Amino acid sequence: GWRTNLWRLDLLGEPLLAEQAAIEAAAADVIILSVRGRNEPQAEVRNWLNRWLDHKEDRPYALAVLLDPEPAQRGSDNPVVVYLTRVAETAHADLFCGFCNVPLPVPGSSAGETTERACALGVVFEGTPNRAEARL
Repeated sequence: GWRTNLWRLDLLGEPLLAEQAAIEAAAADVIILSVRGRNEPQAEVRNWLNRWLDHKEDRPYALAVLLDPEPAQRGSDNPVVVYLTRVAETAHADLFCGFCNVPLPVPGSSAGETTERACALGVVFEGTPNRAEARL
């Protein structure tokens, strides 16, 4: 079965919360970031990903990013995709990207709404291991 933990990206500026989120992400098999993709991720998100790299184990991970289609640039020119490609390469993780018109979940939205957005993008992980994390 799936276990989903949600973290709001705006909380990652708090060092203790960012550390806890990084530890939880290191225990996950799938990490999903749902963001607006106009620019490279904010410093808090970059710092959190660096903490995750410090804590991650030497095993397979999947890193996915869900982006709104506008004003995000599609493909490899998108600053978020460029940044996360570097992170995924460093982590030896598989990177999945998707763009869609399904609204970005608002803070406090349920795991089901985030999963709905992922499914609408076709981010479906068949044969997924028992643990997964969704990041909001």
